[in-house]
Amino acid sequence: MRRREEFVVGYFYHIYNRGVEKRGIFLENRDYERFLEYLYLFNDIKSKEYKEYKLGGRGSESRERLVDVLCFQLMPNHFHLILSPCKEDGMIKFMRKIMTGYAMYFNKKYKRTGVLFESRYKSKLIETNAYFSHLTRYIHINCLELIFPDWNEKGIKDWDRAIEFLKNYKWSSFLFYIEKKNLYNILSEELILKHLQIEIGEKYIEFLLQWIPSQQE
Repeated sequence: MRRREEFVVGYFYHIYNRGVEKRGIFLENRDYERFLEYLYLFNDIKSKEYKEYKLGGRGSESRERLVDVLCFQLMPNHFHLILSPCKEDGMIKFMRKIMTGYAMYFNKKYKRTGVLFESRYKSKLIETNAYFSHLTRYIHINCLELIFPDWNEKGIKDWDRAIEFLKNYKWSSFLFYIEKKNLYNILSEELILKHLQIEIGEKYIEFLLQWIPSQQE
């Protein structure tokens, strides 16, 4: 029997998962949007099922969050989140609703049966603010593989194209880190600003680019 995870209130965790057999879990824009809607809607102790929600709307001011969301990125066959539980069992309840709700949506939409994800989800404790900052960088640049499949080994030749792509990738929290735009009302803004060791804006872009390998001529 799998050991039950222990998530401590106030600690940060890297949560990630991918499709079973590395299959796509986001096949069109509406799939990405639905997952983001779930990140907002299911992050409420009272939420039990999906209701229509205009993406980017402010929602109810009386929401009682299960977790704080500090970073996210959705890719065609996987996702990354940085979460911090607000309550005991908050993480478990939140992720159960996310994973079950999205799998049900996906299977119904695409007329399939069976498991969608490789596992329930994976988690890693983030022990320092420095690692939190680095991990946000890793998560945000992850999507560059969509235009530069071997960037992590060979570096980036076209920096302007890379930055422009990151700024226009809609399924990421990157815009908050460079422009303080919480486009989907998902992020816990004050917590990010408190623990991120890099200044929001151009300084964060410089920090991000420091990690990307230089192109070897």
